[in-house]
Amino acid sequence: MHESSFTRPLSRSLFPHLPNTDLPLNGHGIPVLRPILYKQLPDLESLRCFVAAAQTQSFRKAAKMVSLSPGAFSERIQRLEQQLGMSLFIRSTRHVSLSVEGSRLLKHARQLLEEAQEFQSYASAQEAQVSLTLGTRYELGLSYLLPILEELKKTHPHWNIHLFFGDAPSLTSALLSSDVDVVFSSMRVDNPKLHIQTTHPEHYVLVAKSHLASQIHSISDLKPHTLVDISPSFPLFRYFGESNHLRAQELFSEHRFLGTISALLYWVLKQDAFAVLPLYFVKEALSTQEISVVLPELEVHHDYFRLFWTKNHWAEASIIQLADFLRAHPLK
Repeated sequence: MHESSFTRPLSRSLFPHLPNTDLPLNGHGIPVLRPILYKQLPDLESLRCFVAAAQTQSFRKAAKMVSLSPGAFSERIQRLEQQLGMSLFIRSTRHVSLSVEGSRLLKHARQLLEEAQEFQSYASAQEAQVSLTLGTRYELGLSYLLPILEELKKTHPHWNIHLFFGDAPSLTSALLSSDVDVVFSSMRVDNPKLHIQTTHPEHYVLVAKSHLASQIHSISDLKPHTLVDISPSFPLFRYFGESNHLRAQELFSEHRFLGTISALLYWVLKQDAFAVLPLYFVKEALSTQEISVVLPELEVHHDYFRLFWTKNHWAEASIIQLADFLRAHPLK
């Protein structure tokens, strides 16, 4: 008796992706796959709400992030918790934090969302749109970020980058409150809620107008002059002073705080003043000899530009790609 066509082993050449087992065939020799019955699954929007709340530690801020009313957002979280049979958050009057179960599931929720985004991209034959708000200082945004955003749009057309300008305190506050997604700055922030990646070294120089710089042969020659700086809480002079064990108050007769590096360079060019400024920012003025480096034989500490973003951010993979893109473009 010959073998029935309904019980023949599958041809591995025709169906290499199927497990090595025998499945029944229909009358046309096509395998009949047994249906897989899934339990009722959490919907992706609820998982997106879960990840947003974990990132912001605030249902109100997370609701705004996913464009839901606070009531609708809380309802989604409660429904997800009921479906899973566990509490994902520890709630208080001021904020929420992940429970032990929530912390355990967060990584898997983010992975599911990323895979769903890839599925959508595959189905539409294009990458999913990514919209990020990038915080930075005003001068860095104008001189460096704005020009390369045009190139970024060409290489990553699915990215939409918005800019937010501020000083170090306002940028930190906006980042921790999720008003911005990522910050690009050389500021120093030590916060366990943040991820940090360095992108570029930042070198500093002590500068003055060329005729004034030529008169300075030693540290003591600085005494009659004025130092301009950002602020008492964010002095750029520290890069020069710390490396040489010097204090600005002991070196200069007068100090003036002007708030931005643009204002510092303006004052140096228009007045007989000294300032420590980023090398990338004053390269043009140095090349035209409008200003010169003062006491170039002395060491000046350098710093780094960094990207900061909150842990568990929904777009972390894209932010890491952004860091790689920035590293490939020198500061200017």
